Amino acid sequence: MHLKHKLSALFILLLITFSIVLHQGVFELLDKYSSAFMIKNIAISGAGISKDVQFNTIVDSYRNTSINTLNLQDLKYELESLELVKEAKIFKNYPNILKIEIIERTPIAQLKTANTVFTVDKEGVIIPINPSGISPEISVSFGVAINGKQIADEYLLQMISALTSTNTVSIESIRINKNRETYFRLKGLKSEFYIDKTILTEELIEKAMRIAKTIEENNITKLPKSVDIYSDKNSAVGIYN
Repeated sequence: MHLKHKLSALFILLLITFSIVLHQGVFELLDKYSSAFMIKNIAISGAGISKDVQFNTIVDSYRNTSINTLNLQDLKYELESLELVKEAKIFKNYPNILKIEIIERTPIAQLKTANTVFTVDKEGVIIPINPSGISPEISVSFGVAINGKQIADEYLLQMISALTSTNTVSIESIRINKNRETYFRLKGLKSEFYIDKTILTEELIEKAMRIAKTIEENNITKLPKSVDIYSDKNSAVGIYN
């Protein structure tokens, strides 16, 4: 009986020792496993003007955290809250790489009112960068309504979105008066083109460019102050005023 007690005690001791060794091995394995999935590299693409101190602070806060427990929506929300980030796409690349694709708000024009100059993207969202050097310049002689950080005037929004046209690189400036009549000037030409209340379109720009080419080819020195571009699709004739 005494021997049985000794064997039982020895068995319990061996069991406890085995349990301790096993648990330590499991903890070491888990620790090693976890560190393998810590984010070591963050690959960022598409970030140019948006990659500032605030952007880097957000991204760096995710380094050396577990890729397994990372909430992609949280990081997406944080990045898209930045004024220059339009969209953020985030992917986990196991075991420890995070990929971030940024679509930025691209400045498309500078908008001048009586008191302020804004930089806007094609959706009329005001973006916080210096408007100096951004072309074309849109001058308006009426009050610009702003909802949050976006231009609210529908006519002006349509005009801004029209600047995605391939030929708008030829436009130097746009002027819109209180009656929503629009004048625009091509680069290298002093004359302004008048298009009434019609939204600036690719077709109207092409008409203006044909007229400008005619002026250039015929060496017309007495330039008109403005050229009326009809919005009628059947007409490509400008009237000199």
